[in-house]
Amino acid sequence: MKVVIAQINPSVGDIIGNYKKIITNINKFNNKADLIIFPELSLSGYPPEDLILKNSFLIKIEDYIKKIKKYCLKTKIATVFGAPIR
Repeated sequence: MKVVIAQINPSVGDIIGNYKKIITNINKFNNKADLIIFPELSLSGYPPEDLILKNSFLIKIEDYIKKIKKYCLKTKIATVFGAPIR
């Protein structure tokens, strides 16, 4: 089993930018590894502080988790990433 640890630099609150970093790395290592692991809270950025108290932020996080999940189902690599959920 080939495992990749993706050392990305997620930005706090930049869900779309962090999503793009995750997708880019999935594409980069697809067919080259079996599993890719991203940092803690890689979708929201760390530390999210008061952002996790905003319902709109959590809803957007949930939407992008679904997008990543849907995207991963089309690839040949398992993915682990962190995100705050309710």
